[in-house]
Amino acid sequence: MKLKELLNSTVCETVFGDEEINVESISLDSRTAAKESVFVCIKGSSYDGHEYIKSAVENGASAVVIQSDYDITDIEGYIKENNITLVKTDSTEKAASHMAAAYYGNPAKRLITIAITGTKGKTTTSFMIKSILDSAGIKTGIIGTIGILNGDELTYCENTTPDALVINKALFQMAESGCRAVVMEVSSQAFKRHRTEGIIFDYGVFTNLTKDHISEIEHHDFDEYRECKKRLFDVSRKGIVNLDDKASLYMMKNRDCEYITYGYREEAALRCVKSEFALEDNRPVTEFELDGLVKYRARTFMPGKFNVYNSMAAIAVCADMGVDKRFFSAIETVVVPGRVQSVVADANLQVIVDYAHNEASLESMLTACREHKPKRLVCVFGCGGNRSRDRRIGMGKVSGRLADFTIITEDNSRNEPLDNILADIKIGLAHTDGFYLELPDRRTAIRFAILRSKPGDLVVIAGKGHEEFQEIDGKKLHFSDVETALEAYKEYNSDNKKL
Repeated sequence: MKLKELLNSTVCETVFGDEEINVESISLDSRTAAKESVFVCIKGSSYDGHEYIKSAVENGASAVVIQSDYDITDIEGYIKENNITLVKTDSTEKAASHMAAAYYGNPAKRLITIAITGTKGKTTTSFMIKSILDSAGIKTGIIGTIGILNGDELTYCENTTPDALVINKALFQMAESGCRAVVMEVSSQAFKRHRTEGIIFDYGVFTNLTKDHISEIEHHDFDEYRECKKRLFDVSRKGIVNLDDKASLYMMKNRDCEYITYGYREEAALRCVKSEFALEDNRPVTEFELDGLVKYRARTFMPGKFNVYNSMAAIAVCADMGVDKRFFSAIETVVVPGRVQSVVADANLQVIVDYAHNEASLESMLTACREHKPKRLVCVFGCGGNRSRDRRIGMGKVSGRLADFTIITEDNSRNEPLDNILADIKIGLAHTDGFYLELPDRRTAIRFAILRSKPGDLVVIAGKGHEEFQEIDGKKLHFSDVETALEAYKEYNSDNKKL
């Protein structure tokens, strides 16, 4: 492909060089630049791609795209000496997205595109949609927190919504492999960084909004966070909105797309008229009845009211697509890695692993478990290092208030002393009457919760979910909550047999 063809997809201006050169690849990282590649300089929260132009050229890049306001004085001579085509644009982030789409032949246009945004519920809802569509014969891919899922092939990626190159390559591969639809989790950061720029989604789903991701490296304040979420409805043909969420009216205000609402409120197009929460063989079961857009009695083994909302969002999308309601039963068997994942369920003990890693998601998780009335609710959790102290204090308050017993422990302390993190959590716990224990080693904490459990207990292991590592002192060490819980449960069974 010629560079000129890529530049035609976005607003760029060539400073000097040849636009007719051949382009074999696009790179956003100088380390992946190769012969006949175009290097797009992205300025992130902790790095600036402009500082790596020489590195990209040394690795073979034949064209470089820079921000219009970047001072090229120091590199101009080097660029000309190496016969590099230099292009400038007002937004390299937007340019990267448009160029990536053009490079892969605008693959989003070959698929039914469903985007989901919200503070929580994105991953579970995406799996529910995929499960229903797959069962109806509509092969569906996923791009989200757990990675990229194309058929049975799962590829890990760093962010909930990866960069534009990863997105468009994945969409291309999905279309080529026979997918007819894709469900994509689109984070507020993705909108802020224009990672999906140029894609018009067939459906945009809004789940909920609570205060989160406010920090120096994420969003400056809640208003910016909320506004980034709202951008979904600028680029969606049809919106699916949780009417019960207090931010729903704000999300729909001054947006032209058509909306379908869901919730418990009478005004919702798809409404839940009845929901019941129980335990079946010590396993949470949720049953609910829908009316309006579709009449349907549903059942899922995911606990709590928030999973009724996730189910409604999925059903609203699929119903509007014309999927027969007999396929909605697929939500009964949905298993989402690390999302309310039932790892152990027997007559004595229930163990759930969940990704809840902020105050709002932990509160939803523990509230949902309480609705099923276990004899005792035990919560094991920690908080990430180099993140907001308010999140830690808030999670401490939530667990102390809702769990019968809390065990605080390690959870990706990164480059921060674990003692500092646990001290912040304990500030939150001190605002409650909850009982707690501090066990810094996560494996020890999980084993203690399971081996010391009593009949009828429900143990929630929160924070890491699907992750299979611990990030400590700059190193990623293998660790899985699911594996650790199963090992402890095996020991728990062995000890009980001896009694």
